[in-house]
Amino acid sequence: MHLTPGRIALHILIIPELPHFVKEPEERVHNLYACDSEPPWGIVRKRRDRLMRGRKVSALMLSLLVILALGWGKMALAAPEDEESTKTLVPDFALMNIDNDTFRLSDYRGQIVVLNFWASWCPPCRAEMPEFQELHEELAESGEAVILLLNQIDGSRETVKQGTKYLEDNNLTMTNLFDYGTVGGQIFGIPGLPTTVVIDAEGYFSGYVVGSTTKAVVLRMIEDAR
Repeated sequence: MHLTPGRIALHILIIPELPHFVKEPEERVHNLYACDSEPPWGIVRKRRDRLMRGRKVSALMLSLLVILALGWGKMALAAPEDEESTKTLVPDFALMNIDNDTFRLSDYRGQIVVLNFWASWCPPCRAEMPEFQELHEELAESGEAVILLLNQIDGSRETVKQGTKYLEDNNLTMTNLFDYGTVGGQIFGIPGLPTTVVIDAEGYFSGYVVGSTTKAVVLRMIEDAR
């Protein structure tokens, strides 16, 4: 069948609908496709925007390939964004513990990193701590992943003394780093406490949970980050 430019246009305007974000409210696990609402975080939004641009480019590419297959002109085509280009590298940061030792995110390259943003005044934060401690002890043996507590210090509601005392009183031995807004506020812009972020072994953002979580959920997030 001979196709005129007008008929070709009718064919190429049929572009597949872009997939919607799906929800997983029962487990409260969030990745780029599991958001109950548009997250306010800079890193999350940046990566989702890249994914959506990649899908739009792919749909456009499909239409242009139809034109080329029908012999309608020649044109140079840019390759669509691959999976690697949609990944968001988490900026390196340095925080200190109670002994004034400095810990950098880059120190853990090659390991999956679980960041738990918390404060001692936060009931959901306290509720999830026993399972985090249990997971910490298991991960310490395998070395595959590490949990870092990022104590959100504001100087009034939460202080270094308060955070440290809570951990000591409850025999919690996870690495606790004091964050005065650098990571929780400036890098991630976390919407509330507790919030848990998983970073893969190459330093790329992998997933997150807003609100209290469980050992089983975090283990699944670690598995997804492999």
